[in-house]
Amino acid sequence: MNFIITLVVLTVGVYFGADHLLSSHLKTTPSTKPEDEKALVQNMAKFLEKSPDLRKKISDSGLTITTPTPSITTQNQDDVDLAKIARYFGSSSADQFFKNYLMKKKKIRPNNLDDQTQLSIEMNEYIHLHPKESIESMESAIQSIPQEMKAEREAITPIFIHSSINFIEELDGDVQTKKTYFKRLMNNTDNPEIKNALESHFPDLLN
Repeated sequence: MNFIITLVVLTVGVYFGADHLLSSHLKTTPSTKPEDEKALVQNMAKFLEKSPDLRKKISDSGLTITTPTPSITTQNQDDVDLAKIARYFGSSSADQFFKNYLMKKKKIRPNNLDDQTQLSIEMNEYIHLHPKESIESMESAIQSIPQEMKAEREAITPIFIHSSINFIEELDGDVQTKKTYFKRLMNNTDNPEIKNALESHFPDLLN
């Protein structure tokens, strides 16, 4: 059974690896979340375990079914000190929203897709309604958090990417105005994940 689960995990891993490689060359907004990948692996593993035909084949072969541990791992939310992150946010309404968002996210179990989806919808709606406030809050936070706090910086990177993309898309003005903010965001970060996301989403603003 471990071999079968490992095969499934490797297959899913290859799929998401290829998807990530292709998405870096296409104009799309990053949407696949690490927790969704983990949940997908877990659900596929559970399905294989509960399949009557598969259980019979395993039983006939003399093997036993064991509870699998997915090989695809994500950043353990318990490793992220959200209390430390909160210090680097200000006191604006956007700062308060994102601090609350991170606290809520920490409390949600990785396999609770309903709550995760609802929380993501709330974040997306807030960023869409408050593009300027959101990018200002996230830009200040990610620049303030020390480089050595890698887990904490990684925790807010997806929010920063989403707010950056939304802010540029919602900007009033011509292409030159968008290009100015695009270059500013690119120049103010050394995070390759952020740079790649902005470059792949706004190829027309590169030159």
